[in-house]
Order: sequence, then C-alpha cells, then structure tokens
Amino acid sequence: PAPAPAPPIGLNREESLIENREAMLEADEPELAKIAPADEARETDLAVAMPDASMVDEGALGDEAKRFEQWTWNLWEVPKEHLATLTMLMISQSGLAETFNIQAAPLKRFLGKIEHHMSLHGLPYHNYFHAIDVCHACYIMCTTFEASMFLQEVEVIALLVGALCHDLEHPGMNNAYQVNAMTDLALRYNDSSPLENHHCAVAWEILRSPGCAVFEWLDNEQLTTVRKLMIKMILATDMTCHFGLKDELDGVVMRNSDLEKEQEAAGSEVTTAAGSATEGGSGGGGGVKRDKLVETCLSSELDRTILLKTIMHVSDISNPCKVKSVNIYLFFLLLQHMCCGGQSIGL
Repeated sequence: PAPAPAPPIGLNREESLIENREAMLEADEPELAKIAPADEARETDLAVAMPDASMVDEGALGDEAKRFEQWTWNLWEVPKEHLATLTMLMISQSGLAETFNIQAAPLKRFLGKIEHHMSLHGLPYHNYFHAIDVCHACYIMCTTFEASMFLQEVEVIALLVGALCHDLEHPGMNNAYQVNAMTDLALRYNDSSPLENHHCAVAWEILRSPGCAVFEWLDNEQLTTVRKLMIKMILATDMTCHFGLKDELDGVVMRNSDLEKEQEAAGSEVTTAAGSATEGGSGGGGGVKRDKLVETCLSSELDRTILLKTIMHVSDISNPCKVKSVNIYLFFLLLQHMCCGGQSIGL
C-alpha cells in the first residue's frame, strides 16, 4: 500500500499530525506485516539471538560492517536497507543484547517502527538517517571515546535507544514555531518543549506496542531507570537547554576534578581502558579495567545523568565535527529543510 501522504506545510500540517495520528499508525501495520509474523508460533521461532559480525552478509554490507566502528563513517551514503542491521550490530557488539537478553525479532520490528515514524513527513534532514546517525554518534562516544567506562550498562542501553527515538515524528518546524502558531502540540504540552515531549510519548507508544518489546527482560527497576533517563535525555535535546546543560557539565567537571586530585594525592594508580597505566603506576590486567579513579569519578547518579544528557545533545548537533564532505552535505540538507519547513514564525 502507498504510504500515508505528508500533511501540507504550515499550521494545517501540525493539526493533521494529531488529527490523523490513528490513520498514520494504521497505515504502518501493512508494512510491518512483512517483518512481524501473524501467529505467535512463528514469532517464537524468529526470537533468535542477536547477530554478530560473523552472521552478517559481508557481501551485502560491503565495508560498512567494519567502517561503522569509526567516527568518520558516513552513514548518509549507506543503503537504507542496511541501517537496521548495522544498528543491531551496534547493540550486539556493545554487549547490551546479551546483558539484557534483547532478541533480534522485536528489535527489528522496533527499528521498522522507527523508520516509519521518521518518514511520515518526508523531511530531508529529520528522517531515519538522522535517527541512526545520532545513535551511531552516541555509540562511538561510549566505545571509541570510552564514555561507557563511567556508565552503567542500563544507562548505555537507555542512551542508544533514546538516540533512536529523540526526533520521532518531527514535523519540520521548531518549538518556537509550535508556540507562536499555537499548534496542537504546543497546546498539548503547554508550550514546554512540545516537540521533545512528543518524541518521548511516541517512543514509549512504540516500545509498548505488540512485537516491539525490546525491554521485555528488564526488571521493574531497570525499566523505570531506562524510562526516566530516556525522558531526561530527549528533553535535553531542546536547544533552549544548551547553556543550562553546559553549566551542569561544568559542575560535573569541577566536582570530579577535585576527586581526581584527591586520588592522585593518595597515590592511586590510574589505569587506562586498555589495561596500561599512567605515570606512577604499573600496568594492570588485560581487558577493560576500572581502577579506583574510574570507579570514583561520576559515581553519583546525578553526574552520570548529566553526562548522558550531554552525550545525547552533542551527538544531535555533531555535524560540524564530521569530516568536511559530510559536514557540507548535511549543511545543505539542513538548509533545504529550513527553506521548505515553514520556519518563518519561529526562525
């Protein structure tokens, strides 16, 4: 079936986002039927272990299965049909699939829903590629840049899934437009980050929908933590939070710098993620190892939450940090997005 037509640009577009929401969701089901089996027996058969690199068709993915581990990876030139598999690899290779028993079938359906809800308006920038791009940036922050050394695993899975959901059903107009035009979203959320609140609400509608139980094996405490963190992180992507978040991060740096000085004064060994040591200490064992300093820094839930919000936010606006060719390409996508998105009221 043909996809649901995008609403016209302007105020009517925002009104139709709410009024036609049920019709849009219904239009989603025939497409997902290609992924989701009709009966429970087949669903059980599809609940297989997450794929690892050896299970991926290297011929189909080409070099992408290797290059996606690098910050310089340009996913905007990757065939769209490969993005879900590469996202599943991120979650698998981070060890989170095994830790939380995340199965391939519900994750694949979840990613299918993400693709659908990010494609409702046919936007040149805020689309499925952007969702995967931000998730990939968060993944690199946690792996290559080793932010995960300071985080709990439940916080990392909240970060990656939250990144996938952070712009769900983006209509193309910013919060200033929503508020000034008094759209249905602004009225629903009382002018308080209407877009980000909507993204959060849609995310949990999807996660609670049949066949998308990505968090099925989390206990109540873990699920509560994930939901709380996803909401905080997605709300922090509102650009009006930028300078307030910077002030919060400055506080984290100051608090943990004092802890580091105390540890160094006590003669603590500072071990790197690879198991080697800095001056004043000998090498540790193999693999990733947390020493006293790593365990002490960001030991408070508050500091880790601020770090998570920062990672999500900087990943969302990380285009200037991409390689030049990607940065220029995304600049023109954003320019096209702003020219056709009816931003005049809130620009």
